[in-house]
Amino acid sequence: MKGITVIKGLVLLSMLGGLLTFFSKTINHQSSDSTSQYATSLAATPLIMVPGTDATVNRFDSLIDSLKKKITDIDVVKIEVKTDGTLKVEGTMSAKTNHPIFVIGFEDSSDQTLAKQSGWFQQALQYIQTRYQIKTYNYLGHSNGGLVITEYLENQTTTNDPTLGKLMTLGTPFNDVSFDYNEKEDTFDQPKVVSEQFASYLKKNNQIPEGIQMINVVGKVAGTYSDGVVPITSVLAGKLLYNNLASYQELIITEDSQHSALVQNEKVQKTIESFFW
Repeated sequence: MKGITVIKGLVLLSMLGGLLTFFSKTINHQSSDSTSQYATSLAATPLIMVPGTDATVNRFDSLIDSLKKKITDIDVVKIEVKTDGTLKVEGTMSAKTNHPIFVIGFEDSSDQTLAKQSGWFQQALQYIQTRYQIKTYNYLGHSNGGLVITEYLENQTTTNDPTLGKLMTLGTPFNDVSFDYNEKEDTFDQPKVVSEQFASYLKKNNQIPEGIQMINVVGKVAGTYSDGVVPITSVLAGKLLYNNLASYQELIITEDSQHSALVQNEKVQKTIESFFW
């Protein structure tokens, strides 16, 4: 009888183990499909913000807080792309919000990974498209964040990606940050010397969709020819890349115009409101 009891116990344990395995597989399967199950169609075109070198997804917090004082229905989701391609997602997004904002940052946002960042951006963009059913988006890039979108438009875009409608870049060093490449001038005609990176952009700028509307924001610190980091003419060189757009404008900021301060600048904030919303 004891032998029979032991056998019955083993059978029960085997059955219980099978059930646990079944439920485990079911839970994992449901988890992997959660994005499609809970997809939400946004009512408004989202604004995607991407910071520059060594900045995190919190880079635009002060800007967003200032915008929220004037606009009540702003929802924010932050997405950090890890170096292994996984995503860390924080925040909630209502389908009814008229001002959806996504901040995309990178675990490694160093200058050395700039080309990779455009691919990581594309991964995050695909997640947003699948999760929120977007067809178009607008983009705000500070510093190298403007180079991320340039790299993406020229090298990473797929036919399934949503369409970029409006683009604003803040203090973006299109032709490097050194005066070895840039004139000490307030206006721009041609580069002093074309940097290797800028040359690679110029070769492929025919890949940039013509329907984009763009504002290129330049900071000028008094008594200098830069925003304290990026030469004015390097930022203005962006017109050579984006010269075939539906609309291209330049905005020169002369107060609170230091490179890192551009995202808090009151004139920039008003331009964001009027341009995107």
